[in-house]
Amino acid sequence: MATQRVQVVGTEGGYLLKCSTAAEMVAVLRKDSPVPLKAPVQFVFSPHGGPVYCTSCSPFHRNLLLSGGTDGHVHLPSRLQAQPLLSLQLSRKCIFSVKWSPVRPLVFAAASGEGEVQLFDFGKSSRKPTVSTKQTFSRAPVYCPEFHSRQAQLLAARDGNGAVKVWQPSSGLAEEGPREMNQLDQLANEVSD
Repeated sequence: MATQRVQVVGTEGGYLLKCSTAAEMVAVLRKDSPVPLKAPVQFVFSPHGGPVYCTSCSPFHRNLLLSGGTDGHVHLPSRLQAQPLLSLQLSRKCIFSVKWSPVRPLVFAAASGEGEVQLFDFGKSSRKPTVSTKQTFSRAPVYCPEFHSRQAQLLAARDGNGAVKVWQPSSGLAEEGPREMNQLDQLANEVSD
């Protein structure tokens, strides 16, 4: 996830870090470096239980993002607090990718190491997928779910066997509902325990 000067990155250690390319503070080094290095980390979010493989910034709310990793969890953090607003265990293996819908503020897709693509609609449930589809029966992992940029009712994903499948989920997942932005604002304003 990135803005002009701020990026959120996932690490092998399971951390999400909010970093700035405009960092001015000098990094503390163990060895001298001929290049002056800066310390870009501005904020550290609560970690996943293993390496973080993916992040996705909400196109509708500047403070919300998603992250997924080898612990099988998807975290929904706010840039304003360390603890995630939600932590969902979607896989016993790994979450390889998460992607916000480009047209629905409350919808995202997650691709798992068990061969599933799961679509969530926070307007219906914050704990259970609205749709869960097997990409492959060989249980190959699924990578790269992607919503079509001009035809929002289409979703594509590639699996570990190299197959790309395109789905057309129900129209309810492609058409913004009334008060959806208000619901997203409410979700973003929740404070985790």
